[in-house]
Amino acid sequence: YIGTLLNDKPFSEMIIYGSTDNTESRDYSQELSEERAETVAEFFENMGYNADVIQAIGLGDTDPAADNRTIEGRAKNRYVDVFVTIADNWLRFMTAECCWDACN
Repeated sequence: YIGTLLNDKPFSEMIIYGSTDNTESRDYSQELSEERAETVAEFFENMGYNADVIQAIGLGDTDPAADNRTIEGRAKNRYVDVFVTIADNWLRFMTAECCWDACN
């Protein structure tokens, strides 16, 4: 659980990237990926983290993690990556792709 991991580690920057598969139009995919990233950003803001250091970016379907030609690949492409800077080092957290099917 990323929120618990960050409780005792002050970070100076958080960048959240949302992504999706390519089954919809480019515009819809972009909008959906932005919503995913913003939802995660709001989660951290609601936990009390400083909104000024949190940035949400939607990648649309431009950064696939897997092959969009398969069901499994498309599922892996519906993800959110969270990058956090702690003491000048970047840490990366990636959410499980399966949760997005239930949410969207």
